[in-house]
Amino acid sequence: MSHRRPSLRASLHGAFGEVAKALHPETGATVAIKRIKRHFECTVNDVVLAVVAGALGALLRSRGERIDGLVMKAMVPVSFRDASQRMTYGNKVSMMAAELPVGETDAAERLQFVRQRMQGLKESK
Repeated sequence: MSHRRPSLRASLHGAFGEVAKALHPETGATVAIKRIKRHFECTVNDVVLAVVAGALGALLRSRGERIDGLVMKAMVPVSFRDASQRMTYGNKVSMMAAELPVGETDAAERLQFVRQRMQGLKESK
């Protein structure tokens, strides 16, 4: 007898292959993320977290939920390598609780919020 629960189908499920295709280094999505990173002087991860926050906010608003000012937390992996360890083997990864400004509708404000919070977390490590 198996004690595993079957995977539930939900509107948020999707094939990983589609995500992998969208984030391939030569796609428009990745090019756009890097362009935003350079313009706002932040990291790729900051941009991705701001996009995720915006998407969650849009989803919740589409379901009629009031989310003004809502900030959610998400555990995100972060590298703890310093510049001298960039091309070495082995993982130096930990998790951080990132604050996602789900209730912020302005994309630039959302990105600035994420950038400032993530920088603060990295400086306190």
